[in-house]
This record gives sequence, C-alpha cells and structure tokens, in this order.
Amino acid sequence: MNFTSFTLDRFTTHKYIYIIIFIFIIDLKAVQMQSIIQYILIRGDLFRELNWSSGAVIAQACHASTACIATYLKQNDNHTVEYIADMENMHKVVLDVINEKEILKVSKALTENNILHTLWYEKPENIPTCIAVKPYPRNDLKKYLKKFKLFSYPILAPSSKKD
Repeated sequence: MNFTSFTLDRFTTHKYIYIIIFIFIIDLKAVQMQSIIQYILIRGDLFRELNWSSGAVIAQACHASTACIATYLKQNDNHTVEYIADMENMHKVVLDVINEKEILKVSKALTENNILHTLWYEKPENIPTCIAVKPYPRNDLKKYLKKFKLFSYPILAPSSKKD
C-alpha cells in the first residue's frame, strides 16, 4: 500500500487542536446540563380531602424515595449510583398528583414507557400514596411529567393551644 504523507504547518495544527478542545468543551457542557434528578409524585388529596397531617404526607415521600434508591442501588443502576455519589448536589422535584386513580394511571404509564419507579403503598391499609422515579437525566423524564405542578402544602399557623 502506498500512503501519501502530508504535513501541516504549525498554525493549522494549532487550529485543529483548538477546534477539538472547543468541541470537547461543548460536549462536556451538554453532559453537565443533563443533570440527574429524582422525581417524587405525591397524592395531593391525602391532605386536601383525607386530612392526613403534613408529617404523614412527607413520610410517604421519604419512604418512596428511600425504597426506590435502595432498589436501584442494589441493581447497580448507573444513574442511581451517580446520583448518590454526589449527595451534596442531589436534585429532587416533588410533584402533585390529584388522587388515587391518577397515581395508579401515572404508574401504569411510566411502566409502559420503561420508566423505572417505585409506587409506595401505606401499610397495612394498602393505599397507594406516592411514586418515586429512579434518578434519571432531567430531559429523559420531561415529556412524561410536564403536566404535573409542584407539590404544595398549605402553611398553617402553629396552634396557639396552651397546656
């Protein structure tokens, strides 16, 4: 085989190196913008209609998130491992699902689209209360969760009841 050799002058060589570095930086920024996030979906009717306390509702989110993280860490899921490795920069978004019927519908849709998650049930009553989606890059989940609003709990003044 006959290879044709060529040489590049110093300016051209540096120009190509700068282009390669520039492309690398752009790719790195794109990866960084794909931050790993965990979404939690809580039934808002638990406090609005069923009068659960704020502590009970928050506990449901904690249970679901812990169970989900533990499940996918055991499976060495790459996104979950990466999420836990950078605990100081974890991102969670808590969304409001209106009722039991909707949370079951969301869980079914996530399952049908191969979005791994944990549907948490309050025991022993077997009430579905919360979904924790395993950590994913933010953009992977937008289309499935964009219709939900951030969860909001009405802030109540502390009781002035005296002993």
